[in-house]
Amino acid sequence: ENHALILWIGQYREPITELPGIDLDAKNARAIALAMGVPEGHIAEAMNDQLTLQGMADAIEALTKRIKAGDKVTGLPKP
Repeated sequence: ENHALILWIGQYREPITELPGIDLDAKNARAIALAMGVPEGHIAEAMNDQLTLQGMADAIEALTKRIKAGDKVTGLPKP
């Protein structure tokens, strides 16, 4: 099976550092994962306030618990 994990932050505590459009990038990442054969139910997403150090660790742990031997985790290639 194929899986994907999308992590993104567009809202920060300081409004001057907000990144408008990041939600669109996340939407595009979901579309890419779907195009790569990841079923909607296998795409996990964590964003903004969820991405504390513990939140990131929890998202990664949840992913590792879902995957089985032979599964693939989809990631975008590094530039």
